[in-house]
Amino acid sequence: MEKKTKRKPREPKDQNTVNSYVELAKVLGVTRQTLHRWSKVDGSPTSSSDGRHSISEWRTFMASNDLSGRSHDIDSLKSRDLLAKCEERELKNAIRRGEFVSVEEVRTVWTSLISQSLQMLEKALLDELPPILAGKEPIEIRNELEAALNEVRRLVHKGEGLTP
Repeated sequence: MEKKTKRKPREPKDQNTVNSYVELAKVLGVTRQTLHRWSKVDGSPTSSSDGRHSISEWRTFMASNDLSGRSHDIDSLKSRDLLAKCEERELKNAIRRGEFVSVEEVRTVWTSLISQSLQMLEKALLDELPPILAGKEPIEIRNELEAALNEVRRLVHKGEGLTP
């Protein structure tokens, strides 16, 4: 009859440690490469004599060094870069379709409109209206001036008759 040897009961797995950098990186929400880079920082946790890594020590280290898996994660950075490139292409396409205009183009047109409006007001107020208004009552003068201002407002608002 064979003698059966008793097996040692397995010790319950420590919920605060993992066996490898791959497992640790997964628990911490970072890539293995990021974890490897952090392990070179002074004061980073080292593995125990049996090769296990303490999750709580790493979380404390991350918090004390203001490290975040999300912001340093290479995949996350690649995703953000790709999103930025897509948004830039969408903007360029929208500009080509005429949905948006550049700030410089707006500035050029606006400057031109204001310049033409001022010229129109100057001509009306200094050259055309004084002879017309001579001898009129104050209320009539005010009405004539308001009509000239309203004409300039209409042109500036709609851009009618004004070209850059």
